[in-house]
Amino acid sequence: MAKLKKLLTILILFATLTFSTSCITLVQSQDKQVVNDFTSNGIITATFTVDVYQKVNANSEKHAQGSGVAFSKQEEFGGKFTYYLLTNNHVISNGETYVVRDCFGGEHTATRVKSNAKYDLAILKFTSSNSFKILNFVKSDVSVNDKVIAVGAPNGQINAVTLGNVVRYTFVTVDGHGSDSNVNFKVIEHNAPIYSGSSGGVLLNYSYEICGINYATSASEEGEFVSAYAVSASKVLEFING
Repeated sequence: MAKLKKLLTILILFATLTFSTSCITLVQSQDKQVVNDFTSNGIITATFTVDVYQKVNANSEKHAQGSGVAFSKQEEFGGKFTYYLLTNNHVISNGETYVVRDCFGGEHTATRVKSNAKYDLAILKFTSSNSFKILNFVKSDVSVNDKVIAVGAPNGQINAVTLGNVVRYTFVTVDGHGSDSNVNFKVIEHNAPIYSGSSGGVLLNYSYEICGINYATSASEEGEFVSAYAVSASKVLEFING
């Protein structure tokens, strides 16, 4: 268990490093129909890359990166919409300015609405005249063996898609991140691979409904992916409505 804790700590740190960016869909599954529908149904427009900036001094700033998903919007005057985006608290916690990027390369300045380390969740909002898909939440949490889709921005790639199954619900402790990530309830463990930069990425069922938000991974001593962990939809809604 101590080794697992150490691995999770390392991976959650790496999830907010700077990476090069590109609008590429990465498919790591043989289930082509699911991925094709993901694109043709416009789900691709609901997921974003989150860039976080913190000024160090007058001449430099830190840049961190994660993932996000749009879950709500409000119509504004002049044909514009305000979009609300879910991501991880540990992605945005040290940021001062935020930019979210869509799959078409558009950049949108965002502001923080709320965040909470106990859920490792945060909400950003931005305004745009572009039309982006809004995803619904599952009516009940996914079960063990259910098929899931993980979407995120590993290594700066927008809309990287991987498929897997729910393994179990379990407690996961991430050492050294109490101020940024302090989740102490059971979370979804699944085997759809996610990598550095996928923090805050959405976990979907095969109806493209939100069933979780990814926040951590574990790996072998050789650095190979083992498991991914996501805050379940019921806990995400608890955070949003709390």
